[in-house]
Amino acid sequence: MCAFALFSKLLIYQVKEALESNWCIEAPLGLIGALKTIRVGRLDANRGLALRNEYRFVASAMNDGEFIEGVRAAVIEKDRTPRWKYPTLLDVPQDLIDDLDHPANGGDFLIDVCDEIG
Repeated sequence: MCAFALFSKLLIYQVKEALESNWCIEAPLGLIGALKTIRVGRLDANRGLALRNEYRFVASAMNDGEFIEGVRAAVIEKDRTPRWKYPTLLDVPQDLIDDLDHPANGGDFLIDVCDEIG
């Protein structure tokens, strides 16, 4: 399934059901954050803001430890059994999802150059 068809699903639960390949370990926070980032980026033509939002999502995932857990399960121990802090989509706290809209710890990167790229 192409990424466009996958992320065009209305609800995150539909996206999760549409995941058919084994490459995705299905981190609940990652699925929610990716879908939110893609949807906001699609609505706003400003590439600088899209990059800023993606940076905020990645920084949040790094600070929360979910990215590190995914690396541990897939690359370090290769057991492919991550122990997510939030094991299901419903377990991810709304305030954590809302935090994806806030500046990253240490601040956002400068986006002026990104806006000039074109």
